Amino acid sequence: RGGDHMEIPTGPRSQQYDAPADNYPPLNKGKVANILAPKKRDADMVMAPVEAPLTLPGEDEAAARARLEKKRLEDEAKAADEQKAAEEAAAAKAAAEKEAAESAAKAAALESKLLDEFASGNKLGEDLQQWCSDQGSVLPTVEKLIFHLLSTKEQKNPDPNCAWAEADNYGAALVPLVEDDADAQMQVLWALQKYCETIGFPKINDEYVVQAMFRSMYRCDLAEPGAFDLWKEDESEENSRGKMKAVIQTMDWFTWLEEDDDSEEEEEEEEEE
Repeated sequence: RGGDHMEIPTGPRSQQYDAPADNYPPLNKGKVANILAPKKRDADMVMAPVEAPLTLPGEDEAAARARLEKKRLEDEAKAADEQKAAEEAAAAKAAAEKEAAESAAKAAALESKLLDEFASGNKLGEDLQQWCSDQGSVLPTVEKLIFHLLSTKEQKNPDPNCAWAEADNYGAALVPLVEDDADAQMQVLWALQKYCETIGFPKINDEYVVQAMFRSMYRCDLAEPGAFDLWKEDESEENSRGKMKAVIQTMDWFTWLEEDDDSEEEEEEEEEE
């Protein structure tokens, strides 16, 4: 206005102002980084430790120190008692395990001796029966007795007719051990099953040995029909060795048992009429 006027700068800005570069201070990158850095959270801050009051209400400092010292001693005594109890328990457990292991070793050694004596043939018939009775509770199971007898005496040459089961041999001793005892009679059959498995389930005179032996056990009163049925139904893992093959090879025997049972029922019905 009034004749004076301002000129509007034109052209590139770099040419509009000709200020020297030294007029601007250098950029402090470290300061900028500090500004942009995340602030420390309160949770990360370390608080000064706060001491719990030494004394309780109505208690002077000496009494408080005595109380704390007493508690410290009690805690130490308790820890010592607990450590002693733990050490004594560990020692008692180790002693019990050692005693059990020694007892098991003695029992195993005794069992081996008894099995050898039973199968030796030094005593047979009534003499063997008396010997078995004298052993009482330490006598091995029927299954172990028969399996050991067959494994040591007959080995790979089995007798299908089981002459060993006759009364004047081992039968007189075995019958009292299984009489009226289904579990003991099943043990007889398990022993035969496992023995035949060890010799490959052979055939003699065109008949499977295991089937001939089962028939002999029935004849010698070492297994009743009910025991055979229980044996066949048994699915226990410890008695599974050779079980399937034994079942297959005794199918004719079980067929005969079933037919014999049917004929007995018919005879009983006829007698009642």
